[in-house]
Amino acid sequence: RVELMGLVPHGDIPALMAAADVFVHASSSEGLANVWIEALASGTPVVTSNVGGASEVVSAPEYGRLVDDATPENLAAAVQAVLDNPTTPDAIRAGALRFSWARNTEMLYDHLCKVAGR
Repeated sequence: RVELMGLVPHGDIPALMAAADVFVHASSSEGLANVWIEALASGTPVVTSNVGGASEVVSAPEYGRLVDDATPENLAAAVQAVLDNPTTPDAIRAGALRFSWARNTEMLYDHLCKVAGR
């Protein structure tokens, strides 16, 4: 069952994401969408278009599926593949751990040091 909820209060989003079987995000252009990481952190696998940094986030089958051609049929097949191969919420949450503030700060600091020649 698919439910389009419209505008949802921000405070309700974590529980709704955690209750979902699959988070689907059919975007034609992205950088590295925070919503992908938020879904994983909620223990919900992601099905998304293979754009931008999606492959950095959905980098293992337990995290979801990437769709190269995001037609409704391809998205539905990817959702079905996720539903046919369930994994634990803890295994899915592990995919979000790489994107902590501490890890991002460390990576940015290292990059800026290299740029500065240190």
